[in-house]
Amino acid sequence: MHLRISMLKGVTLVKKQKQKEFDITKTKGFQEALDDVKHGRVTHYDSVDDMFKSVLDEEAFSKIRSKHV
Repeated sequence: MHLRISMLKGVTLVKKQKQKEFDITKTKGFQEALDDVKHGRVTHYDSVDDMFKSVLDEEAFSKIRSKHV
């Protein structure tokens, strides 16, 4: 089958190279995240609502919440 396809004008066969396995622990972003945890630069919330209440003022949060409930 490959022989017939490769005989077509302008068609060439290309071998697929093996991809290296991705290791997220080697990425800069992962290392920065670990550093943030190590130095206490993280915030924990009990819920998504609590997070938005912290980020937004109460009026903005109430407007958003009332539109999506």
